[in-house]
Amino acid sequence: MAGTSQQERARDETISSVVAPRAYRRLGFRPDLEGMRAVAVLLVLVYHAGVPFLPGGYVGVDVFFVLSGFLITNHLLHEISSTGRLRVGAFYARRARRLLPASLAVILATVAIVAVWAPPRLADAILVDARAAIGFVPNFLFAIRNTDYLAEDATSPLLHYWSLGVEEQFYLAWPLLLLVLWRVLRGRSGLVIAAVLALTVVSLAVSVILTSISEPWAYFSPWSRAWELGAGALVAAARLHERAWHAAVAGAATWAGVAMILLAALIFDETTAFPGSAALLPVLGTVLVIAAAPSSTSWGAGVVLDRAPMRFLGRISYVLYLVHWPVLILPIVLSPTGSPLPLAQSLLLAGAAIPVAWILHRTIEQPILRSPRVSAAGARRILVAAAIGVLAVLALTQAAAAAIAAKPLATDRVVETPVLPEGDPTPETLPVPGFTDVVPVNLEPALADAASDLPRIYADGCHLGLDRSEPASCVYGDVDAGRTIVLFGDSHAAQWFPALEQFATREGYRLVSHTKSSCPPFAVEILNNGVVDTGCAQWRDAVVSELEAAPPELVVLSGFAHYDEYGSPEVTEQAWAAGIEAVVPRLSRGSEVLVVDDTPRFPRTPALCLSANITSAAACAADRDSALDASWIASQRAAVEAAGGSSLSVAPWLCDESRCGAIIGNLLVYRDQHHIATRIATLLEPVLASALLPDTL
Repeated sequence: MAGTSQQERARDETISSVVAPRAYRRLGFRPDLEGMRAVAVLLVLVYHAGVPFLPGGYVGVDVFFVLSGFLITNHLLHEISSTGRLRVGAFYARRARRLLPASLAVILATVAIVAVWAPPRLADAILVDARAAIGFVPNFLFAIRNTDYLAEDATSPLLHYWSLGVEEQFYLAWPLLLLVLWRVLRGRSGLVIAAVLALTVVSLAVSVILTSISEPWAYFSPWSRAWELGAGALVAAARLHERAWHAAVAGAATWAGVAMILLAALIFDETTAFPGSAALLPVLGTVLVIAAAPSSTSWGAGVVLDRAPMRFLGRISYVLYLVHWPVLILPIVLSPTGSPLPLAQSLLLAGAAIPVAWILHRTIEQPILRSPRVSAAGARRILVAAAIGVLAVLALTQAAAAAIAAKPLATDRVVETPVLPEGDPTPETLPVPGFTDVVPVNLEPALADAASDLPRIYADGCHLGLDRSEPASCVYGDVDAGRTIVLFGDSHAAQWFPALEQFATREGYRLVSHTKSSCPPFAVEILNNGVVDTGCAQWRDAVVSELEAAPPELVVLSGFAHYDEYGSPEVTEQAWAAGIEAVVPRLSRGSEVLVVDDTPRFPRTPALCLSANITSAAACAADRDSALDASWIASQRAAVEAAGGSSLSVAPWLCDESRCGAIIGNLLVYRDQHHIATRIATLLEPVLASALLPDTL
């Protein structure tokens, strides 16, 4: 700015711009927006508590995004247009004062609870989440983790910090981008509105496209969520040209906006392709309320939004959002099995989160926001203090990680490796010594290595991920043999690769591996977060056609027995049986077809439970009736036999009459909730061999 020295510009932390001919007026207090924050946080709260009639309550986060985009952009445009400059440092300092104290306090409390009481292996994973949240990038971590089918299913008490990551990334970039737009467009507000609209539309297009390709990245990434904040920014940018609405129209519009938000919460669920175009419903609903409320009459939505209870919840909404998820999820994380809580208990915990949030609001958030001493400290000192606070919490998290690492993950007991007796294996020849009641020091794989205990086809690139649909056709075993055995299915087929590789090498077979994550070998429509996985069908059809054209001697199929794509279990079983009948007859015309029943499923990864129960491994066993879906298995077996194939159950070697144990001998049976480890698969190779070559064994 002319006449301002370099030292003064550095002191004021300003970036100069042109002065607009008209200034955006400062936004006064709007109690209706405080009420909208209450709507947003209540939707999220009841959704996370498990209230069944609001399966789409997660749209409360979208309401928060629109409100944040509106409020922040209005503030920025007021400063830029009225002063000709933007004090970027002061903006970041205000955001730090507003967001960091409560955020870091909740992270620190969660880390402390997890470090003391959570199973060590689970605590390790949660501390990774904590470090990502402290570094403002948890959304990227969760996007990466959720695109990996093998990712640990245990819920993180810091999962909700993904939305803070998106907002913080928006706050980092948006002030500078908005200033550039204002400067390049020379303060012409109409062009600024057009530019904000263009950016919003581009981000919406990214969201729609990305949702159809990779829902986790669409859900968590800032590029596919920016349009929601941009929608609020667009309303703020348009305020310079806004005209008063007709009072009756404005009142009706506010109710319509609230109705759109509630409708989304009622009709959306976990199968909805989200965000994508579906997010337009709650986003446009929020835009309607923001734009119309100032002109609405006393019978508009403000009659509810302006009420004291709503304004109270709106005031504490940020802190309530921070604390509600740890309050709801930590009891599950700390429980031995990780089983969900009954609805009544979840509702009690959700209610308890409100006074907890109020206490945090009064003791941490408000004192720092209203402190004259903090206000007088200046932007630089506030930012330095914020950086020190972040580093201190990070250091304490690292100390907690060191304390967890010092906890033992095994006893000093040595246990023999189990072996199957010679001869034809039967259920009576259960591997000796059966289920082990402690975690032995010679456990294979060790608890710390369980998640990475994968068949070699993963490292070789032969097990396909969600993004690949062309068959890989990798060959193992006796590659020059004249006989071929094919492994075909999803990751629950891939878990049997070590056994089949050993069988093929010994018996003189070429082993061809065709496996793909989340893609069963049977002709069923698979949804990935509400989006039909066309790549799965493409890959399956290509493999079946290849096997029809050149039939191998043996085909081994298996699939995850818990695809809940069709609503009720009965309808899903019927669809699964129809999918079997569409594939197995085509394969059995020229090949012997064996379908291996699915392996047990645990409520929590056994390695996590065992890390907290090294002297009482029995506590980590799963009830047989819940681990194995008897109805599904019976339906699958009937369909396989009718289609010309045969079935094999390995449950007798993994479960007794009442439970499925986690350790047999010195072998850890499961690498996660429902995949067996490589060593136990190899141990059970004779069981598969007896089914594949019954006349020769």
